[in-house]
This record gives sequence, C-alpha cells and structure tokens, in this order.
Amino acid sequence: SSVAIAIILPSLFAIILVLLVLIVKAQHFGDWKTRQGVEHPDTLTAVHALCVICLEEFDDAAQIRGLGCLHVFHQECLDDWFGRWNEYCPLCHRPIIQG
Repeated sequence: SSVAIAIILPSLFAIILVLLVLIVKAQHFGDWKTRQGVEHPDTLTAVHALCVICLEEFDDAAQIRGLGCLHVFHQECLDDWFGRWNEYCPLCHRPIIQG
C-alpha cells in the first residue's frame, strides 16, 4: 500500500545515506589532492579541478568525497546525488559504494 511505501522509503533512504557516510568518508580537498599526488601522481587532471555536479571549483578547504574510481565531488553534492537514488559515479558510472 502507499502508506507502507511512505513509511519504508524514508527509512531506506536513511540507511543508504548512512552507508555513504561510513564508506565514502568526507575529507578536505587539499588533503585528498595531496594523497592522490603521492599515490596516483598521473591521475590528477583538470577533471579534479571542479565538481561536475555543481560545476564549482574546489578550494583546498572544501569538504569532498573521493570515490574509488578517483573522481571527486563536493560532499553535499554527492550526498544529494546519491540521495536521489543515483548509485553510480556521475562521470564514469562505476558504483559509488563498491563491494
């Protein structure tokens, strides 16, 4: 029934958002960029200069989520994207939560 769906969907959404928060940790862009430069020096490109969801540039203090596919987004943008039942990276379409 529609009442059951109205009760279940918000709960399911909350569980999914908790998974995102636990698995894809938020961090400062400057820290992420430094770590990527050490671990994957050839992967830092212009695509890492801005969030393709909101099209705003990152500053080093921005809170971001870096995915396993090495794409990075503002924390708030990715949370909103994921919260609208988008389970894949907006750029390469790999699963946001891998496993």
